[in-house]
Amino acid sequence: MKKFLFPTLIAALAFSCGGENESVEANSGNILENFSYSIDTVVVDPGDEIINLSRGVRGSSLDETKTYFYLFDEATTQINKINLDELVLEEQIPFEKEGPNGIGANFIATSRYLPGEEFLFSSFQSTGIFNKQGQKVLDLTLKPEEFIVEGLGEDAQFNITNSIRLSPDRKIAYSLPNDFMEGTTQLAKIDLEAKSGKVLPIPALDIVGEYRILLQSDQSMSISTSRRFPFRK
Repeated sequence: MKKFLFPTLIAALAFSCGGENESVEANSGNILENFSYSIDTVVVDPGDEIINLSRGVRGSSLDETKTYFYLFDEATTQINKINLDELVLEEQIPFEKEGPNGIGANFIATSRYLPGEEFLFSSFQSTGIFNKQGQKVLDLTLKPEEFIVEGLGEDAQFNITNSIRLSPDRKIAYSLPNDFMEGTTQLAKIDLEAKSGKVLPIPALDIVGEYRILLQSDQSMSISTSRRFPFRK
């Protein structure tokens, strides 16, 4: 049987806290000076199947009990359901790319487990909740012309579902729409029933826009930005 090294957690540890006598000069230095992290690695038995790790574990999430690790494989549009107690690939759950139950044919920005073994998928074309059988049970596609989000820039409207997360009752959505040209990131809170929302300020992320690469020619343009994955437990 094949076995794979499977990195699952990167835990941030040991931010040191200064005492009352710590000077202002020390506080204004490198805030990552005493930062460290550890990597936990587990060995997972995939049986006769293959776990595709070419894109790391970006599209992954845990269930409520932290027993199952759900890893989305964008190349095959399937979820790998991994039992962390037994360290085995228990199941591969397929989804369609296109059609009425399609999760999206292009880049999937969000793939996340939801209670009841349902899954939230979001792409530039559509957003929705799907059951384990691959059926779309709730369409959450946010069309700019149908939603009024106070304070949202015109360019950011087109990726309003970026890093989308839902409240437990699935009535409120939170996302991080970007304006790629300006390098800005916003936090949007959206009432899905009222089809309205507002932008909440997150000034701590203003610096993120300074770290981006823009390549432009007469025929095409490419933008690389830092990646942000909020609301993780």
